Amino acid sequence: MAPYQFPSAFPCFFCEYIAGRLPWYPLEENEHACTFLNIRQRSRGALLVAPRRHVQALSMLSEAEMVGMMECVQRAGAAITRALEPDGLHLFCNAGRIAGQSEGHVHFQVIPRYDGVAYDFRASAVYPPATQAQAREITDRVRACYDAPALSGASQG
Repeated sequence: MAPYQFPSAFPCFFCEYIAGRLPWYPLEENEHACTFLNIRQRSRGALLVAPRRHVQALSMLSEAEMVGMMECVQRAGAAITRALEPDGLHLFCNAGRIAGQSEGHVHFQVIPRYDGVAYDFRASAVYPPATQAQAREITDRVRACYDAPALSGASQG
């Protein structure tokens, strides 16, 4: 066990999403990880990547799970770049409550950043949930850009 404390929540929302027991907006899945829309949009197009197995910290992942997550993170960044043309990407994974981890299920946030748009580091829970129409529009737009040709000269996360 890591030396820090994790948030506790039962049931785990991420496990419930992945099991299909709660509504979610999945974008991509592989054997070890899933990419889905963060319903609380810190920035338009914010995505989450989580392992299928309930794990609290990166240090607890198997090598295969870590590789599966990183593949999803890379592909999510490329798809967001193609779909929404952000000016940059913010990728992060908080470990422990003191570091801002809000869910007891390890995850990466893949967040597009836009020049001139205010941004802060508050917990995702402070942002209002996207409407169903907004969530579907963003998910459909990003999903359509998986495996599409890259934009000329654009970073792909």
